[in-house]
Amino acid sequence: MSTNKSKEPILKEIEEYRKSGDIKVVPAILNILRNNEDDQISKAATLLLSDIKDDKMIDMLIDALHQPDNNNIRKQLIQVCWESGLDYTDHLEYFVDLFLVLDYMGALEAFSLIENTLMDRDITENTKKNLVTKIRAVILDLPEHNRNLGLELIHLLEGR
Repeated sequence: MSTNKSKEPILKEIEEYRKSGDIKVVPAILNILRNNEDDQISKAATLLLSDIKDDKMIDMLIDALHQPDNNNIRKQLIQVCWESGLDYTDHLEYFVDLFLVLDYMGALEAFSLIENTLMDRDITENTKKNLVTKIRAVILDLPEHNRNLGLELIHLLEGR
């Protein structure tokens, strides 16, 4: 944990990035998120990323999720994706893949993104069917909490 004094400059840096309003700050914010375990810093960084409503963020965040050096912040990155309200419809299968391999908290974030996408966007029946098939193929291998979420996700995808 950082002391208040040591995290103050980082929080000020995040606030300066917020004021700039430029998407070019995203790599720097990701770096801060990746290299700090302080809750206040993490919340400030994820909030800033969530507030960027530029469609270019979609590809930037998907790319960040694919980078192995970001594995420790995947949960936060998924949280940013769903809180941003941007359209991740084209990446639903990837988020189902993440849902199936992440721990409970990461799976819960992926679940939230998938659920919100189902509520807010038009998803083809074929896409929904393919996602259900993917989940059913491994559902029995999931830890119990994740399995329960998986069953709920199937329920949502099947529209029941």
